[in-house]
Amino acid sequence: MKRRRYYVNTNFVVDLWKGRSEATAFALSHRGELYTSKLLIREFSSIGAGWAARRICAEYDIQIVRLSKIWSNVKKAAFRAILESGAISPNTVLDYLHVYTAVYTGAEYFVTADAAACNRALRAGLCCINHRRGTELCP
Repeated sequence: MKRRRYYVNTNFVVDLWKGRSEATAFALSHRGELYTSKLLIREFSSIGAGWAARRICAEYDIQIVRLSKIWSNVKKAAFRAILESGAISPNTVLDYLHVYTAVYTGAEYFVTADAAACNRALRAGLCCINHRRGTELCP
């Protein structure tokens, strides 16, 4: 049995929802190693599409981890990084919450096509894979 190694953010799941071939190929080639968090489900639920996120995660064997035990640490680290960066927007907050969820759950890679999110992951010490380009960057 493979273990989860690749934390996927909202951008990746949206690409799966849209049927982007790069995301589909990545998901299929790393089946059983992908995961995300309840944060992603909350994001989709805020637009009435929580059901879609759950369906996509089930279809591609993306595990959804709960945040209850680590949420306090994730929030503290994310908001510390936000204050240090000086960039405050709803998207920035969500990026940092995803990045530090990946850090605190032991991800080896952060998977996204969003360059800003990738840079945030790199600053947090994670390797980042751009699933659209097939590139990998490590700190």
